[in-house]
Amino acid sequence: MNDVAAVLADWLAAYFSNRYGVSGQASVAGAQSVTISGVTTFADYQNALQLLKSVNGIDAVDVAGVDGDVLMLTLSLKGRWSQIRSNLRLDQRLSPTVSDTAFEWRTF
Repeated sequence: MNDVAAVLADWLAAYFSNRYGVSGQASVAGAQSVTISGVTTFADYQNALQLLKSVNGIDAVDVAGVDGDVLMLTLSLKGRWSQIRSNLRLDQRLSPTVSDTAFEWRTF
């Protein structure tokens, strides 16, 4: 029974590592511009920045500008954008839009 549990634990670790892990290879790192709409209060602004800074694969978050309720950011990445975007989707406060780099902020 312990052998089955160990095999299952190894499989789960590999699955989640491949799905949500971010490679730290310099060749895939870079910068990504993103926008977040629906940022209507200072608390939203702070929470959005705090969330992005806590995501695995994002090294730094720089505010490029604000236009009404749209926050324009530049993210310094430690991995591939596709993996980091998948990690961002785990938080229900960021809703993806039709664009690969645009999100809508939701407060609950």
